[in-house]
Amino acid sequence: MAITVLAESNFIFEVVFNQEQAYYCEQIISLCEQGLIQLVIPAYCFVEPYEKLTRQEKDRAQLFRQLNIEINQLQRNSRYQSQLHQLETVTQLLANSTTVDQENFDSLCQRLLNTVTIIPLSSHILINIPLYRQNPYELSPQDAVVYCSVLSFLQTDTSSSRYIFLNKNTRDFFIPNIMRELDAHSCKLFSNFEHGYHHITSYLSPFAQED
Repeated sequence: MAITVLAESNFIFEVVFNQEQAYYCEQIISLCEQGLIQLVIPAYCFVEPYEKLTRQEKDRAQLFRQLNIEINQLQRNSRYQSQLHQLETVTQLLANSTTVDQENFDSLCQRLLNTVTIIPLSSHILINIPLYRQNPYELSPQDAVVYCSVLSFLQTDTSSSRYIFLNKNTRDFFIPNIMRELDAHSCKLFSNFEHGYHHITSYLSPFAQED
C-alpha cells in the first residue's frame, strides 16, 4: 500500500532552523525523493515561513541596533574593554543568522517544490475556514487554513494510500472532532516527527530503512 505523508509549516521550520527533529524531517524528504512515499504540503505552509522570517529579521535588526548602541557606550569605559569582544560576537551572530536562515529556506523550498505535492489554496478551502475557527474546533486562522487544506486533500484523493499527518501542534489538532475526521479518512496523526518517521519506515521495505 502506498504511503502519503501530509506535513505542515512546522515541518519546514524544523529543517530551516535545524531544530531537534530536523534529521527525521530530512529523512522523510529523502524517502519522497526516492519515490518511496508521497509527501504532501499545503501551499499556505510555504507562505507562513516567509512571514516568520520577515518578523525575525525585523526583530533581530532592532536588537542588533540596540546592542551596537550599548557597545558604543561601553567602549568609552576602559573597565570593559577586554570583555567587549563577547558582545561583538553576539552582534555578528545576529547579523549572519538572518541571512543563513533565509538561504536555508530558499534552498529547502527549491528542493521541496521539485518533489512534493502541493495542496493549492482553493475557494473550497477558503469557504470552510470559518467553520474550523468556531466551537468545537476553535483553530487559529493559520491552523484552520492548514487543516482545511489537509482535509480537502483527504476528501478528494483517489489513491489507496495509508495517510499520515505530521505536525507539532498537539494543543489544537489533537481534539476529538479532528481525530474522528482524520480516522474517517484512515489518516493517522503524529505530533512528533521522529515517531512519524519510524512509523513510516515500519511500512516500507527493509531496504528503505536505515542501517
